[in-house]
Amino acid sequence: LRAAQQFFSVLKHRSERYEDVVTLNIVEVHNERLCDLLVGTETGEAKGLVEGARSSNRKRIDSHEGSFASQPTKLEIKTNHNGETVVHGLISVEVSSFDDVLRVWKECLGKRASRLSEQGVDLAEHESNSHVIGTLKVFSTNISTGVATQGKIQFVDLAASNVVPKRSTGDKKKVST
Repeated sequence: LRAAQQFFSVLKHRSERYEDVVTLNIVEVHNERLCDLLVGTETGEAKGLVEGARSSNRKRIDSHEGSFASQPTKLEIKTNHNGETVVHGLISVEVSSFDDVLRVWKECLGKRASRLSEQGVDLAEHESNSHVIGTLKVFSTNISTGVATQGKIQFVDLAASNVVPKRSTGDKKKVST
């Protein structure tokens, strides 16, 4: 959380020199399957853009093609022309603050919890076997020169990362000298 806060603090500090556009996508890896957590959320439906679409990097789904919730895009892990590993088909949303990131993150995890509850799946057990990866991408343009750059930062919640084995004092091995 501190890293994301610092990220937006830096963007705000340099806002007179750079124009920045930040997008967020959130994907879950569970049993070696990818799940786009923005699918079916209000934010995803209202502001979502599909990553890796044809000639542009992002494409809004036309209303006649159906909603993200009713027709989720197949996710494919690919290597792009820059040698970067990307997930085609993910929905991304534009965010402008740390508060936006928190709101979207909570909405995605809340939607996932509701979906799992409806399916009768134990949330704690599911989380112990899944990874959640949030990616913030920034597209920056230097206002005076027009030079554009892009970068990204990823936040990963590893499966069972909150489960730390506890060692009792009896577990210590004696070291002979």
